[in-house]
Amino acid sequence: MGKFDLPLNDADAQNSGIAILPVLLQKGNTKLSMYGVGNVKDARNPFELRRNRVRMFMPRDKGDWFNILLLFRVKHGPQESAPEGMFDDSIDLVVWGHEHDCRIIPEPVAGKKYFTQPGSSVATSLTDSEAFDK
Repeated sequence: MGKFDLPLNDADAQNSGIAILPVLLQKGNTKLSMYGVGNVKDARNPFELRRNRVRMFMPRDKGDWFNILLLFRVKHGPQESAPEGMFDDSIDLVVWGHEHDCRIIPEPVAGKKYFTQPGSSVATSLTDSEAFDK
């Protein structure tokens, strides 16, 4: 998919959006679908999410699959962030990258399914979120 700029006008906006195709893994009766988002420019991801223009392609028997979204994006910020509540209920687990504080135990957030945030393995800056043990 590569990196794209935001659309400049409404006509361009109608023809774009973000399409996410899963990597499907199956072993026996266990079915895992992984969706990855990390190669989209910082401004475009929340732009598309807020306009409900992110299409996640699902297998036909989607209820039989455990769906994981692997997201490398800033969670909180003035504009270029992707708040937790923006994802629908089709995702069973969101693994949030880019954030540095470690919240590895999955937790429900914003009335949605579970989020986990591995964080960085070492302190990378002098901030409060980096002060905890890694």
